[in-house]
Amino acid sequence: MKKTKKSLKTIEQTVRKLTVQQLIILVFLALMAVSYWWIKAYQSSDISWDDSQIKLPNTQLLQRHIDQQLSTQSQIANAPGTNSERIIDLQAMQIKLTGLTKNITTEKLPSAQELEDFFQQNKQQYREQSYFQLSQIIFTHAKYGGQAKDVARQALSNEEIDLAAKSEAINLNSVEIDERYGSDFSQKLIDLYVDQKNDPTCWAQPITSKVGAHLICFKQVKLGAIPSISSIRSLLVNDWRYAITQQ
Repeated sequence: MKKTKKSLKTIEQTVRKLTVQQLIILVFLALMAVSYWWIKAYQSSDISWDDSQIKLPNTQLLQRHIDQQLSTQSQIANAPGTNSERIIDLQAMQIKLTGLTKNITTEKLPSAQELEDFFQQNKQQYREQSYFQLSQIIFTHAKYGGQAKDVARQALSNEEIDLAAKSEAINLNSVEIDERYGSDFSQKLIDLYVDQKNDPTCWAQPITSKVGAHLICFKQVKLGAIPSISSIRSLLVNDWRYAITQQ
């Protein structure tokens, strides 16, 4: 009987001890929950959007990575036997990727004169869509390699070659031109047209694209308008900011 009472007393003490321990644990967990709620509430009321406190990605490293990827793709695209019509427009891709890095920049604002100077130096890239009706002969890199431009010059100086008979007619806008021949080809056409004072003769000196060397005979050109600074100010400021970070 005594042994039974002793056992019951031991069990009672054990249960009491466990209850105290559980109570301590519950209190501790409750304190942790209250602390967590207080910290979250404090942080949400004290958020800072100061860009100077945000560690921005390194734009140079990002751009270097882009360039490396494009260089690898360029080697593949220029390999012998590659179908030129299916070559990825690497230059257009680079412009799109570079545009992503332009958001990672300074908050500095240009003066009115700085913005004006930047616009005058780069206004051609903001030109609206142009339209080209022309004939061309292409001396492809796939066939002539690095000699494509020299072969085009030889054909231009050879009076026995009927260039018109060998040409193809195209009627495309600047976006379509760049998609087909590379992101800067429409600008080369505009420069060629302007250099001839808007009264071009057929078969000027060859210009190059990602596909090869081109002999061009303009039929009709409608140049896109260049917008005013005020209409594209936000874009200009962003591009100016990016430009100064690259200096």
